[in-house]
Amino acid sequence: MKNLPSNATLLFSESQIEKAIDRLAVRLNIDLANEQPVFVCVLKGAIPLTWDLMRRMDVDVSLSCLRVRRFRGTKGGEPHISDFDPEEFRDKLVVIVDTVLDEGVTLDFVQEKLQTLAKKLLTVVLVRKRTDYHGTANYIGLTAPNKFLIGRGMDVDGKYRGLPAIYTLDS
Repeated sequence: MKNLPSNATLLFSESQIEKAIDRLAVRLNIDLANEQPVFVCVLKGAIPLTWDLMRRMDVDVSLSCLRVRRFRGTKGGEPHISDFDPEEFRDKLVVIVDTVLDEGVTLDFVQEKLQTLAKKLLTVVLVRKRTDYHGTANYIGLTAPNKFLIGRGMDVDGKYRGLPAIYTLDS
């Protein structure tokens, strides 16, 4: 693949990711049968996963987005949210969709914002990194080492989100 950083190593192929998303969608369709959930896409990284899941859903899904920013380059900071309308989530089954769960900062932040509003709150992540964070998501597609990841929505300063596979960046 062109435009790949020289320190990138393939972790999950496009095929492996598609199979993981298929498994997530099957479980969500079973668990959400007879529901009308709101999928909350954590922007910008979760756009590919949210789209991939929504087009596999057999239930009626609404879509909302929250823009949560935390990273500058490879350094994480405090999360910030924009365009938050609590009424979109009040008394609804809310499914937070995010790309990666590592330290839990972003996911915990979003859950805290939505917990008191939602009738029920579930979480979906494409990749769960092996870290010291003890929290989890309700639905996890893949498990990865605790390395910086790019591709399939994950980026460095806005680059590499569109890669169809997931790569680690070696220091």
